[in-house]
Amino acid sequence: MKSRPDASRICAQNPEQEVKSMNQEFDIKKLSEKILLMKQNALELKGMGAFFPALDRNIARILASLKMLEINITDAADLDTLG
Repeated sequence: MKSRPDASRICAQNPEQEVKSMNQEFDIKKLSEKILLMKQNALELKGMGAFFPALDRNIARILASLKMLEINITDAADLDTLG
């Protein structure tokens, strides 16, 4: 089985690539809006799948993942707005 390269070795081999990705700017407010839209869509699907157990379970997983994104991004966007 072929092993994957170690991440630290990749960064050491391509330090410029690491710097580019770290310096890449993004609009945190826009990310927050997209996450909220995804949450609304997931909740809508949850209502549609009340009698479809597999959909209900998968939507619960999606909502859990979106909650983690909210904690990471949406809360940061709120702090950015306050600051």
